[in-house]
Amino acid sequence: MGACERACAMSQFSKVTHSRHQWKGKANSAAMNNRYLRKQLARVKAERDKAKRALKRPKCACASWKAKCRPWPGGPRSMAFGSPCGSF
Repeated sequence: MGACERACAMSQFSKVTHSRHQWKGKANSAAMNNRYLRKQLARVKAERDKAKRALKRPKCACASWKAKCRPWPGGPRSMAFGSPCGSF
């Protein structure tokens, strides 16, 4: 083995350490990306759930309003004559 071959070839130890450093860099960048995506997904889900609750809220209010209302004494036809009570 000549002097050039010895100088050009990396030792086994340096190959392993270089490979390990590359692997650590890839793992760190992947972990950062995964953390970002997890947080982003949580934000999107929270926003979606908030929107769903907002859409359901008026329906509940309307249902409670309908439950509080009483039917007219004369029935719905009494409204045709202009009086909700049907007495006029």
